[in-house]
Amino acid sequence: ARTEGNAFSVHLAFFPEDNPKWIDPQLAERWERLLRVREAVQGSLELSRNNKTIGSSLEAGVSVHCVPGLYALLKAYEKELPSLFIVSQVKLKEDPDLSSDKELLLEISLADGKKCERCWNYREAVGQDATHPTLCDRCLEAIR
Repeated sequence: ARTEGNAFSVHLAFFPEDNPKWIDPQLAERWERLLRVREAVQGSLELSRNNKTIGSSLEAGVSVHCVPGLYALLKAYEKELPSLFIVSQVKLKEDPDLSSDKELLLEISLADGKKCERCWNYREAVGQDATHPTLCDRCLEAIR
């Protein structure tokens, strides 16, 4: 049911083919590793929720202690980690005493700061602007 150009219905259309020039095995490997760390963080968050240490994941601050190689990868993505992990704060610490079979250690705690009314992240910047005392610095920048 596909014709030249457009299909009769989007439900009958074929997906575009992969362009071999776009395949980046190193990028795929990095993201596989990041997603494995995310999976470990999500497991620790679930335990913390069950223990009533946190309610939602956005209430959490995560300290990630990791081996040097993993630290370098996470450091490169440090600004994106809170969004990837769905938490308010992430602190990284390189720990050469960890081994390759135990390459990371996670600590979950309540995030520092107050809850932003707009994004629901806990940030120390909430309340610092007199005009919008319930917003964090990121949200202030977005609304201006």
